[in-house]
Amino acid sequence: MEAAERLNLPVLNRLRAVGEAYVAFARREPHVFRLMMSDVNLDRSNPVFKAVNGRSYGPLYRQMQLLCDVHTDTPEFTSRVTLAWSTVCGLARLILDGPLRDQFDDDSKLPSIIGALGPSLLAPLA
Repeated sequence: MEAAERLNLPVLNRLRAVGEAYVAFARREPHVFRLMMSDVNLDRSNPVFKAVNGRSYGPLYRQMQLLCDVHTDTPEFTSRVTLAWSTVCGLARLILDGPLRDQFDDDSKLPSIIGALGPSLLAPLA
């Protein structure tokens, strides 16, 4: 995700690349991804946990800051970040453990699926 964030691309394309990297990681390291997304009693206040969590969430958050022309402390920004994060996280879960499992032999379908998210992130919120 950090490598995708450094690509010399327009921000919307970088955001898509970050999302693709997120799902690709989940496919490559399913046990780690499942642990990250589980409700296992992890000590989320642990400084190491916070650092790793921030590092994984950071690229998405920073690209969303660049993409959205709103202040980050607003409900609108929070909604847009939640939409982006839940989309890539949900897609990863559906590929690993759900009905999309048999449709993804590789990551070649990810750009078109994650790319479709872009217009939603820029649309006016109701």
